[in-house]
Amino acid sequence: MMCRVYEVSRAGYYAWQGRAPSDRAQERGRLVAAIERVHAASGETYGSPRVTRALRQSGYTVGENRVARLMRERCLKARAARLYRANPANHAFFTSIPNRQLAILAQQPDQVWVGDITYCTPRQRSPPGWGPSCLSMSGMHRSSELMLQ
Repeated sequence: MMCRVYEVSRAGYYAWQGRAPSDRAQERGRLVAAIERVHAASGETYGSPRVTRALRQSGYTVGENRVARLMRERCLKARAARLYRANPANHAFFTSIPNRQLAILAQQPDQVWVGDITYCTPRQRSPPGWGPSCLSMSGMHRSSELMLQ
């Protein structure tokens, strides 16, 4: 049935199935193995430019676009370095300092105000783009006004 769909003879199909992989396919297999080896050795932090550089130093003649395509096909991506690490000493330091601002009790409106600035991702904003969302709140009424800039 499949031979009829692809318009090939049975003998041609079985001849193709029994053939050894071509030189290009074998070279591709070796290159993919080398890419995976370099990527794993880097702790999965190397992207296609650095993998290409490492392969060229190893003696491979390969372009960055080909490495990028092969990495994409294998779902190999560079992991970003961790930008923040929690420091227990900071937590101990800041919890040891009393927050006197929270101890102030408001007796009348507009006596105590609190505020916060949070940056929203582009998808959360209208119009799209990075920008602050400012929240200011009176300590007396606890009413809030959201201002998007």
